[in-house]
Amino acid sequence: MRFILSSSSYALCFIALATVSLLFSSCKEESKLQPALQAFAPPITERSSILNIPLAFEIQKLEQEINQAVGQVILDDDSFDGDNLKMKISRLTNIEIGFLKDQINLVVPLKIDCEGRLKKNILGFKVDKTQKASFSVKLHLSSKVDIDANWDLITNTKLNRLEWVEKPKVQFALISIPVDKLIEKQLDKRKTKLLRELDELARKQIDLRSPIAQVYNNIQNPILLSRELGNVWLKVQPQRVSLGKLKRDAKRLRVDAAIEASINTFVQEHSPKSKKFPLPNKSKSSHPSGLIDLNILGELKFAEVNKVLEQELLGKEFEIKKRKIRIDSIRSFGSGEMLMLKAQLSGDLEGEVFLNGKPGYDPKKRELFVEDFDFELKSRAFILKAADWLYHDNFLRQIQDLLRVPLSNEISQIPQLINKAIEQGELKDKIALDIKHMDFSAEEIRVQEQGVQTLIKVKGEAGMEIRSLSR
Repeated sequence: MRFILSSSSYALCFIALATVSLLFSSCKEESKLQPALQAFAPPITERSSILNIPLAFEIQKLEQEINQAVGQVILDDDSFDGDNLKMKISRLTNIEIGFLKDQINLVVPLKIDCEGRLKKNILGFKVDKTQKASFSVKLHLSSKVDIDANWDLITNTKLNRLEWVEKPKVQFALISIPVDKLIEKQLDKRKTKLLRELDELARKQIDLRSPIAQVYNNIQNPILLSRELGNVWLKVQPQRVSLGKLKRDAKRLRVDAAIEASINTFVQEHSPKSKKFPLPNKSKSSHPSGLIDLNILGELKFAEVNKVLEQELLGKEFEIKKRKIRIDSIRSFGSGEMLMLKAQLSGDLEGEVFLNGKPGYDPKKRELFVEDFDFELKSRAFILKAADWLYHDNFLRQIQDLLRVPLSNEISQIPQLINKAIEQGELKDKIALDIKHMDFSAEEIRVQEQGVQTLIKVKGEAGMEIRSLSR
């Protein structure tokens, strides 16, 4: 059997063979451009962050609140049972407060109204007589102040001395008889009860737990920081809260409060799910006063980068020296220390090309970027040979600009995050936060299989004033 081919058949056969040859050649060229993937470095380990914010109380306001907490009547013994003496102790004027290290000193002016009863059988006759007396004293008290594990204020008040402002006298048969020693003896019997009453009033009326628990709870709410490259969320997961010793200056009483937390950023469309944890028991702080030392671990996932690249570049045409190329597909991935891009081009240059660069940090602009961004080595050699005109335009720069991630806007919002945590509750009138300054830098940047990890270091100083402690 013989096959006879016409001239037209020869032509068609040649075209078919040529097409197969070109396709084979193109596939072979693309396979040559495929870079070998490199091993990744170990992932960045999470580090704790410290927000050491001194809590300050104005001594004058604290004095006002203690006076409101104590009230007018401190002790009201309206029975003769046991000692034949009724006694009512009221606050005469405002309590005066002073501090010495972690000790609080109080001068408590008191008005004391008492009524004594004489009830005896004398020679068969019943004698039942009462006598009233009023006088005023100043109690000089001191107390060690502490905060227990449950955030309750603990005071242990002691009576140092009693100062008579007006000594008591009782009229009997036109004779004025001083009874101050008798009254001092009766006060001494009642002083333990009186001092415990003062301690209990301080514990019940002065509230430290609520403002700290409010901040601790609300700071766990994820906050949207940026939409520069997808939705960037910041999430704070506090782990423990600690307090240092009480200190004072001319106007304020201070205590160091430190929140230890892990802080992460996420790039995703919706707010990350989070489980809230209640305020833990208090622990002791050993961190420097006012120091903010944050380690913010973030991951920019390639899936999110790809969404931005496709949105901005997919189907886009570039005209370069009267030639046109079109990006038909583009995706990012990692290889060793490098961020890689794979782009499918059509037009005057057809086929796959690979671009790469190393993620870095620009301290002046405060942003992540890809440095030394260029075609990957094999693709570069191919393009210089086949399409060197591609280097004479801003093609690379336009893609590189999409890979810049500003950090200053995100990190600078951390003080607002804490303020927001305060303002969302009912305590915004009780607390004022002051962030003095914040400096930040990129500690580590590592490419991983799923994306680019960043560890941002933030240092600064802060203070928080508690304007009210009353419940």
